[in-house]
Amino acid sequence: MQKELQDSNAPTPSTIPSTNSSSVSLTSLSLEGEHYDSMPEGYVKNQYDQNKLHTNEAVEVWSETATHFVQALYELCHRHHVELTSFLDIGCRTGYAMDMMLDLWPSAHVEGIDLIPEFIKLADDAAPARVMDMHKLEFDDEQFDCTFSCQTLEHAYDVPTALNEQFRVTKRLAFISVPCEGQDWFDRNASHYRYSQSTFAWLDHICADRGLHWDVFYIDRYKGYLNTFFIRKPQ
Repeated sequence: MQKELQDSNAPTPSTIPSTNSSSVSLTSLSLEGEHYDSMPEGYVKNQYDQNKLHTNEAVEVWSETATHFVQALYELCHRHHVELTSFLDIGCRTGYAMDMMLDLWPSAHVEGIDLIPEFIKLADDAAPARVMDMHKLEFDDEQFDCTFSCQTLEHAYDVPTALNEQFRVTKRLAFISVPCEGQDWFDRNASHYRYSQSTFAWLDHICADRGLHWDVFYIDRYKGYLNTFFIRKPQ
């Protein structure tokens, strides 16, 4: 796993150029797709219809990258001596990432949320899981040492609100993974609401207004996914 991360030519915070660079088109920093201020009609059904393959355990094991990213998170924390005792998996689907969290952090408290009841019925076998909207997390501020959002944000109908909620409930470290996809791939999945092929566009949105309380801990580009790790600054 560590070699895969090293071989991915992943940019680090010191090598990522500023989005103010003259080489970056400002128009490229906009996410494409649709934004809604409240949940659009048919949103939950649409999410289930497009993602019900996640009820097939064989497909999950074969196709999902979330377990790779949990392993990468573990190795990064181990390398930098970051201790984590509680996790929230945002968009946990059937709980496969929570299973790995418990394998790697056996004494940790792990919870998951997803908007799809059919997923939660399966995820609850792995760890406590409940139906919840990522735009309205029913948790206290800084309740979890680590929040984990893997290929979830592109499903948000309101990206800034979903991000603010994730950071609000995070005490120490936030992980966010999004696909850098083009319109052709976006058009194939009606459950995705926002997209961009531009790493800068996603970084511009994910990092917006975080500087006061958060540091970018690590940035990784792996097989078309942008992975960002944030750590809360000492108060």
